[in-house]
Parts: sequence; C-alpha cells; structure tokens
Amino acid sequence: MYTLFYHPFWQEEVLYGQALREQIVLEFHQGRSIRALANDYEPCEATIRQWIERETGGARLDESEADELKRLRKENPQVREDKLIMEKAAAWFATHRNER
Repeated sequence: MYTLFYHPFWQEEVLYGQALREQIVLEFHQGRSIRALANDYEPCEATIRQWIERETGGARLDESEADELKRLRKENPQVREDKLIMEKAAAWFATHRNER
C-alpha cells in the first residue's frame, strides 16, 4: 500500500513565485493566449487559467486598462514611501508643536 505525503515544496506558491504569476497574468491581459503562455513558461494551461480567474474573476482587460494597471503598480511603492514620510512628519510636528 502506498501512502502520499504532503510536502510544502509541492505547493503552487512555492513552485511558482508571485512575480512569475503576476508576469503571466499581465501578459495575458496584454493579449497573449493562455496556450502561448503555457508554451513559454512552465505552468500548464489549467494553472494559468486559475491564476487569471483568481486575479480578475475571469474578466479580460483591454489595452488601456492593462497600461493603467501597470502604471499604478509601478507608482504604488512611491505612494507608500510618501505616506510613510508624511506619517513621520505628522508625528514629529505633533510632538514639537508646544515648543513655539
């Protein structure tokens, strides 16, 4: 009798990194077919289809929406950094406002 063991390295998240999944989904939204993506990358068509459905609910973005999404993802780290700076500045001013 054979026993199957669960191994954490067999999980999808470990086998394929988040960056690869995002790249494949982005290329799909830019117009590439699932079959072409499966041929270029290792995951099978069913896995790629699941990632797309999980990410977008199955909806396909047109070119302008894909460009906007790419721009916003690129802009997001800068916005987070600006927010952190503003929080630190607000905290500094809150502690030093009575020193006038």
